[in-house]
Amino acid sequence: MKKIFITIVLTFILLINVSCNNENLKGEIRVITPNGAPALAQAFIEDTKNPLGENVVINIDKVNANQIATGFTSNDYDFVIAPINVGVKMYNTNEKFKYAGTITFGNLYFASARSDFNLAVLKNENIKLFGKGTINEVIYNKLFEYYEINPNINEEDYLPSTADTLSHLILNPNDIALIAEPSLAALKAKSALKGIEIKTVSLQDMWSDMTNMGSYLQAGLFVRISYYEENKALANKYIELLKKSIKYCNDNNYEVSLLAEKYEYGMPEPSILENAIKNCNLDYKNALDTKDTLEYIFNLDRSLFGGKLPDEAFYLQ
Repeated sequence: MKKIFITIVLTFILLINVSCNNENLKGEIRVITPNGAPALAQAFIEDTKNPLGENVVINIDKVNANQIATGFTSNDYDFVIAPINVGVKMYNTNEKFKYAGTITFGNLYFASARSDFNLAVLKNENIKLFGKGTINEVIYNKLFEYYEINPNINEEDYLPSTADTLSHLILNPNDIALIAEPSLAALKAKSALKGIEIKTVSLQDMWSDMTNMGSYLQAGLFVRISYYEENKALANKYIELLKKSIKYCNDNNYEVSLLAEKYEYGMPEPSILENAIKNCNLDYKNALDTKDTLEYIFNLDRSLFGGKLPDEAFYLQ
């Protein structure tokens, strides 16, 4: 009861803070985000009535990840949440959206039920992977190179998605596979029912140790340039609101897991998702604060970003 009371009080304070000084705001904010971990950043906003005042309408569309690029090509959205490399590639194509900031900083893990599983075990082993042709591939390939892992990987070891590596480990728990949160939490819960303990190696920790730059970038927030120029005050208020929403998510894991179920985020049930949220590494860092990391990743595989490093105008100042 005490925890519920504290949560209610904190939520009330947050609502008061985001509502202050919004009397003069007016307009519409249209957002598109992929389902899954990035959608969690919007949970508080989606569940709060008029968080920027009665004269501001916020519409949030959640789509499958393979549909997110349409947010950059249509005129239907003011903000797009998308993988960083997709945002760079689209900017190089049409220069319609600026990079405002990053909201997810890695949720990838190598997992296995092997009793001896650790980083050293990865060397020369067969590993099931997903994310071929995405930023995930850039990350794990660089880590393989740096840590001299040299895994034994065949074409059939590349699976379509983390849902597939989850299914594989359920059937073959002593294999090694790349998996993302919150699928990892689902794997651990299902395995525990069979008396199986899943061990993990965090790609985020591996990357941080390798680069001394913190974790890598995954999903970012992009704002349509014409919208920002015409609605700068409103757009900046939304960005500040998103920061508060991410903080709420990190501070209230169970409450947000209930919202994910309520709004059909396509994620595990609340009792499982609650334990996964902290490993989704949600945060908000402004575009310029992550520029060095973006350029470092870009230079690992320029083709993934359209072959061209974006100019300074890409970064929201």
